[in-house]
Amino acid sequence: MSTVPGILDLTSPQFDVDAYVSKLLKEKSLDALVAEEENMVNCVRRLDSDVHQIVYENYNKFLTATSSVRKIEKEFKHLDSEMQSLGDSMSSISRLVQELSPVIDGKKGQASTLARSYRTVHAVQFVSELPATLQSLLDDHQYSSLVRLSLKARSSLSPYSDVPNVTAVLEKVDTIVEAAEKELRALVGESASSVEAAGEAISLLSQLGVPEEQLRDSLIQAAEATLRRDLSSLSSSPADVLELVDEACSSFLPDLALCASLYRSHFPSTKEAMLVRLRPLFDQLNERIRQALLTVVPHDTALTVRSLDRYYSKCAALTQHLPELDNVSACSSLVNEISTREVRQCRETIRTELAAAISSIRESLLMDSRAALPPLVASLLGTALLQIKTALAHLLLFTASDVAFSSTSQSSSSFRAPFARLVYQEVLVGANKDACSLSLSTCSFHASSQPSLALILALAAHEWTAKYGQLEVLCREQFSIGGDDAREMSKEDEISSLWRSAAHQMLTQYVQQTAVTIGDPWCNALSVVNTPTQPRGVSLATKRLREEMRQLADTVASVFGEEIRKETRQRGGRAVTMPSETLKDSLWSERVDLHAPVHFKKSSMLVAISKGVLKSGVEGVRMNTLGSHAMQQIQVDVAYLQDSFSHLIGEDALLTSLFDAILSSSLRRCANPQLLHPNVVTSLMAEDENDK
Repeated sequence: MSTVPGILDLTSPQFDVDAYVSKLLKEKSLDALVAEEENMVNCVRRLDSDVHQIVYENYNKFLTATSSVRKIEKEFKHLDSEMQSLGDSMSSISRLVQELSPVIDGKKGQASTLARSYRTVHAVQFVSELPATLQSLLDDHQYSSLVRLSLKARSSLSPYSDVPNVTAVLEKVDTIVEAAEKELRALVGESASSVEAAGEAISLLSQLGVPEEQLRDSLIQAAEATLRRDLSSLSSSPADVLELVDEACSSFLPDLALCASLYRSHFPSTKEAMLVRLRPLFDQLNERIRQALLTVVPHDTALTVRSLDRYYSKCAALTQHLPELDNVSACSSLVNEISTREVRQCRETIRTELAAAISSIRESLLMDSRAALPPLVASLLGTALLQIKTALAHLLLFTASDVAFSSTSQSSSSFRAPFARLVYQEVLVGANKDACSLSLSTCSFHASSQPSLALILALAAHEWTAKYGQLEVLCREQFSIGGDDAREMSKEDEISSLWRSAAHQMLTQYVQQTAVTIGDPWCNALSVVNTPTQPRGVSLATKRLREEMRQLADTVASVFGEEIRKETRQRGGRAVTMPSETLKDSLWSERVDLHAPVHFKKSSMLVAISKGVLKSGVEGVRMNTLGSHAMQQIQVDVAYLQDSFSHLIGEDALLTSLFDAILSSSLRRCANPQLLHPNVVTSLMAEDENDK
């Protein structure tokens, strides 16, 4: 048991992964496990950021140390050769002293004079050979030795500048030094390619007396030229935005970091001057990447997120060297802009796909007006669900735990929460409002020509009301919306109410248009009925109306999953009675509400359609003057329809009153009304059934 703490300690060499995971699974809930995972991911991200910072700092120190080591190495080599030469000279001198001591003991004064003469001759020889020596050093690019010798020569020979030969030597030295200065300035211009050489060149130019202001300008100009070259070398038409980001992260950003590090090491007190010159170039890079991201194909969200993640990570690492540039803020603004664009693109895509699905349904109905409606409703609902869930899945990539701009401790308030709110408002609430508006506009435009389309849209809206709540729960869980934010943002009641209102509005349009479509031919037939003989049966228009109502009842029953009710007629099944005297006087006495609410039930829809048809029939009869035979034909037709409707819909007091109103109107509009006996009406109806 004493080993258990060791195998569960993350920092212990005996750490056991399986035991640790088993312990977490046993002791912690799902929420606690998710929190533990997020904590580990954040720790890994912080460690990764710290490692990046340490790598950059060590790289900078390594460059400085390398430069120092090489300089010391050169000096030691030079000292070694000098010490070797000195040792040889001392050995020669020692031998000469031993050999000459007996000879010159008496001639020390002459020897001293000779030594001074030798030194003078040697100095004259050095001065005469100085230009050639400096030129040799220049050819070998040994700028440090050249600057040291030239400065020493100037200080030593300046007192003898009035001597013509010395003046000529100094002029040659100045010429060589000017050439060396040009080459050193060129090295400063290539600062990004060789930071060590550029740093040494700046130091040597400073020793040569070049003003610090000129050196700063030269370094900044060189940095600008390098960064502009990097910008121009970026692909004008990369294969994808990720390739462009990789190119920028391997050239522009490292060069910017090196130039900034070199400038700060030599001119730490004037950092602002460099920032003023380099910030526009970084802004240009940011704009290039922004334009590339804006051209990414919609729904390629994975590519967009990978590109933003890589760019943000590199910019965050650059901040360690150049915090004053504030490049992370610029990159964060880019992330917010691109993520907002992706959200709005998803909303537009949902609307486009729904419009295409509705158009496909319209085409299906045009090809087959009697097509089964439930599969079309299911297809439309499936498209809507698929598009919204796909959009949420794509946008969820922006909040993945391994994405740099979303996994930092500051991102919870600066990116994750606003992004989740935007997704909820645009993809869930906004897309539903778009879909509702699209359904209503389509229904208004096409209901007159395709009533079935209005019914499909109404049924889809009615069923979608229940599905919206599930989508809202899914969005909250995926984007971690909870607590006060969830209560503040919730629009479930508003959207559900919007869909319910739209569903009833479209259902009402369907009912009204269907009543007009099947009722107008019958009403027109009633308006022109004028037979010279007694009726011989039910009129063709009435038979056609009954058949259309039967087909309509079958369609509505299939939509609601009800059993299709067969019209089982028994001969003389419904008693036909003579109209009473009160019926003859009931014209305009009944008020029918055609705008009563229609419910998503078979009986409610059929009653509403029948009301519209019969009310149109009442108005049609009232507009004409009828003969007695025409009135009798209407009596037969009304009895026939009343009998048919009672089998299809059932007994309904309102429909009965409308049938009575049609018959009452025909009686009042007939100059010599002569009603048929009920037995005659029943016989005519029975003959029609036998003929059928």
